[in-house]
Amino acid sequence: MAARVPEQLTLPAGGVVPNNSRPAVLYRAALAEHSPDQIEEYLAARGWTGAWRNGIYAFHHYHSTAHEVLVVVRGQVRVTLGGEGGTSLHLTSGDVVLLPAGTGHRNDGASPDLLVIGAYAGGRD
Repeated sequence: MAARVPEQLTLPAGGVVPNNSRPAVLYRAALAEHSPDQIEEYLAARGWTGAWRNGIYAFHHYHSTAHEVLVVVRGQVRVTLGGEGGTSLHLTSGDVVLLPAGTGHRNDGASPDLLVIGAYAGGRD
């Protein structure tokens, strides 16, 4: 099987949501068929720490000093990246999104069974 090519999403810098000059990166179905425990172990082994399990806030927000990874473990969600008028994504189980520090993100609607695991790079929280 050929390796999947990640999608790189360049978002505009500045404004209420600063975003980052580095693109957000989306890996479709990268961790499908993995349990929550396996996903947390996988992330920790690659330096993504401070893992949490929940959903995604339904308002635009960003982490000014931390890169964040979001893994959809179960369900599906529509997410806007980059602030108001930004890029809209439909994410499903196994999808992984890497958000550079400052990248805005918001939950625009999710299935009732949504479970997301998030973690941060460099020991941040």
